[in-house]
Amino acid sequence: MALFFHPFPLHADAWEEMLMACAASGLCAAAIDAPGFGGTPPLGQPLRMDRLADLGAAALDALGARRAAIVGCSMGGYAAMAFARKSPERMAAAVLIATKATADTAEAKQNRERQASLALGEGRPGGDG
Repeated sequence: MALFFHPFPLHADAWEEMLMACAASGLCAAAIDAPGFGGTPPLGQPLRMDRLADLGAAALDALGARRAAIVGCSMGGYAAMAFARKSPERMAAAVLIATKATADTAEAKQNRERQASLALGEGRPGGDG
């Protein structure tokens, strides 16, 4: 089993080719949307990586999987590391792509907020753009 966490500002469809490759090789795999991305409604509060890790664990429960290889890219890597902290016994392996383990600087946080505002206002159907 493999569970994929997507990068910001994309959604689970970013993993479509990987999911098809997994299926072709007989590996069970799934990707989840973070709340507020893809077709998933926002939580109504800031998205925390611990919460996203909990949603990943719930996805494994729904799939009947006790353990999985956890794959995360960029923001998804933050979620994968949160998953490792919260549920290490459920992690069979980890793949971290284009992510980091250190906290963002104030400038990086400000840039991420600007990107989020743009994505919410312009990058989504029904936005102002």
